[in-house]
Order: sequence, then C-alpha cells, then structure tokens
Amino acid sequence: MKYFFSQLFKDPAYVRYAIKKKFISPKSYSLESASSISDGNHYYLQAVIKATNNRKAFSNFKRDPAYNEILEHASHEEALASIEIIKNQTPELITNINDFRINDSVGGARCVEFDGLGMISPSTIRYMKVASDIISLFQNRIGENIVEIGTGYGGQYLILDRAINFSNYTLMDLNEVLELNVKYLESFVLNSYYKYSTLNQLGSEHNFDLVISNFAFSELPRDLQIKYVEKVLSKSKRGYLVMNSGNDNSVFTKGSPRWNDKPLHIKELEEMLPKFRQIEENPLTFPGNYVIVWGDDK
Repeated sequence: MKYFFSQLFKDPAYVRYAIKKKFISPKSYSLESASSISDGNHYYLQAVIKATNNRKAFSNFKRDPAYNEILEHASHEEALASIEIIKNQTPELITNINDFRINDSVGGARCVEFDGLGMISPSTIRYMKVASDIISLFQNRIGENIVEIGTGYGGQYLILDRAINFSNYTLMDLNEVLELNVKYLESFVLNSYYKYSTLNQLGSEHNFDLVISNFAFSELPRDLQIKYVEKVLSKSKRGYLVMNSGNDNSVFTKGSPRWNDKPLHIKELEEMLPKFRQIEENPLTFPGNYVIVWGDDK
C-alpha cells in the first residue's frame, strides 16, 4: 500500500492529506483521466450518477461512502469552531438557523446535536461559515451575479440563497455533477435564479460580481486553472477562493504526476488575478491552506 501511494503521489504530505480527508483511496483514484481530484475519482462520479438517476440512491446520497470521499465529510470539531466564527461575524445567521437546516432535509445528511442549535449537519455549518465570511468581507457590495467553481451537490448555493440577496447564480462543474445539482436544487423553492455550465460551455459575454471556490480551483491542474482565470476569475469583480495550493507550504503545490506540472504559484496568481490579499482559513482544516480575497476594499 505504501509503495502504491509513493508511486502515485511524489509528495508524502499530499498523500497523508488526501487519505486523511478521504479525497482519494487506492480503489477510487485513476491517473489516466484525472483533471482534478474529484474528476479522477470514478467511484465518486459513479455515486453522483447513481444519485441523479435512482430515487432511492438520491434519498441517501450524502451517506454514500464513495460520495463522502469528496463531499459531506466536515468534522464535528470543524463545525464547532465554525459556529463560534459565525456567532462573532454574523450572529443573525445563528438566529435564523432554521432557514439553513433545510439543506439537511434532502439526501440523508448526517446530523449532529449542537448546543443551542439542535440537529444540523457539520457540512451545512461549513456552508453557513462560508456565507458568514462573504457577508462579513463584502457587506452590501456582493452584487447580483455570483459564480461558483466546484459546486458539490449545490449546498453552498442553497445556503447563500437563504442568507444573501442576489439575483443570479452560475454553477460550474463536471456535467455529471451539474445534473445532480439540478435534481437537488429543484427539490426546493429558491429566492434567486440559477444556471449551470461547464468551462467550455460558458459564454464569452459573462461577467460576475463574485466568484466563489471551496478548494476546487486550487486542485485543478495548471492548464485548467489558467483557463478558469481567463474565462471566469478575471471577469469577476470580487473573489473568495479557499486554497490548498499556490503557497510554498500548501499541500497540493507540487501537483500530481498525472498533470506533469504544478498548479499556479501564488506569485503567478498575483500577475493574473485582480489585486487580492491572502487571509487565514479559519478554522484551518490543514496546514498551508489559505483564502484569496479581492474586491472587499480592505
């Protein structure tokens, strides 16, 4: 097993992190077709397709072990830390907790009892924390058009739809994932409007007020990162990107043997993106993680 992983990933820190966070396993990761971690995990994509096309699987997809290798694995400890941050930044989100508990009503979420909050999943708390950050950073300047790179099942959008006033949301991911997004989101009545697109399908006329990515952009190979910069990030007035590559101590900075190159370094991103600043990921889910923010006038 150790030999397998030492050949698959040249950086031991990369391996330890990927196993710990259940992003990969020996049975699920493929080097032949991976364009990102989740793209290479065919067991994950099979779980996505099954949830999209099978009613019984959809009712419990958030508990599927193959799906959990990529999503729905936020820990209880991370959720506790996130709750304290939300209370300090945006206490109104805690007051309106029932507005966000709706995210756990579909898909068989694993809910936990939190003092004063009742039953709610750690993943929903994670999405609330991102919403809290965005409200705190951008105040009333968020704008009307938001785009998300790497959308999971649509949970972050659903939470933002309940927390923030905006008009349009664009979901960007693999085709299979986007199909699950539609099925999931159509289980609810939304306040805003959404559309979905792969990178190739996105029209050149698009401009965005805010781009969001929870690790997805930072886990792409270099060539795709460059295209996302050209087509999405450079056309976004504001940005909130949670990163685990780019800095010298970030776990994915060395990339993967499959990609034959490294993800964009922070110094390269400084040349390509609107002027941004780095802030700490809080709570820190792994050493070397950070958040890129621009357009917050700080």
